[in-house]
Amino acid sequence: MKIFDVVISRAYDNNTIIVEREWQSLSKMEKIMTKGFLDPEFAKLYEKLDSIIEWAKTELYAPHPPFPE
Repeated sequence: MKIFDVVISRAYDNNTIIVEREWQSLSKMEKIMTKGFLDPEFAKLYEKLDSIIEWAKTELYAPHPPFPE
């Protein structure tokens, strides 16, 4: 399963960052992200990032067919 994060800082699309990650499952992704969000150091970093990120989105790509036979 691939996940693309698009982060745009400042005006227009000049400062665009695209992060591509591949996860074995949504469950594993959820566990890792929850652990990160609960980390106090991440909270400090996120405060700094929040001041420069103007817009962000996440796209989720799953293989087709999504469920093997």
